[in-house]
Amino acid sequence: MIEITESPDTKQWSEFVLNHPQGDIFQMLEMAEVYESQKREN
Repeated sequence: MIEITESPDTKQWSEFVLNHPQGDIFQMLEMAEVYESQKREN
């Protein structure tokens, strides 16, 4: 399991993923938030 230990620059990361030819939704910080919320519910 991957654990995020510090807050990345969200704007910079989103721009990187969106502009990368192989970037996809699973690399977005919003998906990390979804995974984290599911972890808390279980």
